[in-house]
Amino acid sequence: TKRSYIPYRDSKLTRLLKDSLGGNCNTVMITTVSPSHTSFEESTNTLKYASRAKKIKNYVISNEKTVRYHVSKYESLISDLQHQVLLLKTQLEGKTGMVVEVGSVLEGFEKEVEVLKVELDEVCRRRLDIRKQLVDLQKLELSKYLAASVASATIDEYKMRGLDPPENITP
Repeated sequence: TKRSYIPYRDSKLTRLLKDSLGGNCNTVMITTVSPSHTSFEESTNTLKYASRAKKIKNYVISNEKTVRYHVSKYESLISDLQHQVLLLKTQLEGKTGMVVEVGSVLEGFEKEVEVLKVELDEVCRRRLDIRKQLVDLQKLELSKYLAASVASATIDEYKMRGLDPPENITP
């Protein structure tokens, strides 16, 4: 497949002129160059850029929008919508009593939720205390197991040497 060449250059100038160069408008570019030999490279690059920008073809399309209806039709649509808004407002005012009832029910639910939150906090505190007690009991059990293991190993060592273990060492 043949790739088409896009005559844009990746530069700050191109980004600044992006809407003018590729947008929906006619653009005129004026290029200024210097006859000085010290500016030769800059002048050459400017001319190359202008040449590439000149190759860009834009097809200008008018930004006119077509209107589906006549202005009088839009005026009637606006008045119909305003009438609907008025009807909805009156319907809403008629249902304000229901809104008050729902509000009082919601207040009751909010109070119940607060009570449940307090109860849940208490249950969580109790559960945390129980877990701490369980960890303490497991530590105690582990320390007793280690002490029994050391005592058992000591007794086995005495027996291997053919000696009677002291009476204060019990497994």
